Amino acid sequence: MEAPYISVAIYMRGLLTHVYTRLYFSDESSANEKDALLNQVSEARQHTLIAHHNESEGIYEFDIHMQGKNETVFFQL
Repeated sequence: MEAPYISVAIYMRGLLTHVYTRLYFSDESSANEKDALLNQVSEARQHTLIAHHNESEGIYEFDIHMQGKNETVFFQL
C-alpha cells in the first residue's frame, strides 16, 4: 500500500544531475506506517520526508536540506 505523497525533483546550480525525493503528509500517519518505500528508510531519517500540517495557517511545511545532519533522503530512479 502506498501512502499519499508528492514526487519532488530538484534542479539547482552546482548539481550535475537532478535529485528526487518524496513529500509525505504528517496527518496520514496510519497510511505512512504501511508505505513500502517509506519503511525502507531508517526510522531516524523518515522525518526528512514528512511535511507537517500547520493547522492555524492551513498549509503544509516541508524543508529540503541538501546536506547536513537533517539532509533530506533522496532516491535513485
